[in-house]
Amino acid sequence: MPEIQMDRAFLSSPFVIDAYEKGTRILSKPFPYPRTGRLDKSEFTIDLSAGTVRCPAEQTARIVNSRAKYPLKVCNACSLREQCRPPNTRNGRVILIHEHEELMQQLHAGVRDPARRQQLRERVKIEHSLAHICAQQGPRARYRTVKKNNYDMHRYATIKNLFALKRHLDAHPEMLELAA
Repeated sequence: MPEIQMDRAFLSSPFVIDAYEKGTRILSKPFPYPRTGRLDKSEFTIDLSAGTVRCPAEQTARIVNSRAKYPLKVCNACSLREQCRPPNTRNGRVILIHEHEELMQQLHAGVRDPARRQQLRERVKIEHSLAHICAQQGPRARYRTVKKNNYDMHRYATIKNLFALKRHLDAHPEMLELAA
């Protein structure tokens, strides 16, 4: 199965969604759930095929317009009310369903899987390299045209890759002999 590693900023890209729908495995950190100190979305069971969401207290709500709304009377009678919603709220709990919820659930499951987390850690090297380029290049483009800035970025990336190759060959001189 083909796979793509990417930054989460590109998850909403049509290219990514199209690749995912064609069976490509997406490796990315998901957007985190908000930290509210209450039950978060991961503790609810979302069944996209049935169009329902089940809460930890076994109450079920239907998904309508990308939302699962629990009625206030159901939430008020719930034993987990204090852990789920802030006190004195006038509405029941609402779970928002992402446009590509299936992909988001897969990404969140990957974060909990140790083998998948190890694969995601490899992305750190790329992120550090990009951060280094940004630190060297600065926050603004050097040139006025996209074409010149692309050329400049390719030039800089080539130089960075040559330095990385030199470090690798210095650490493993036997590789140089194999190339000859």
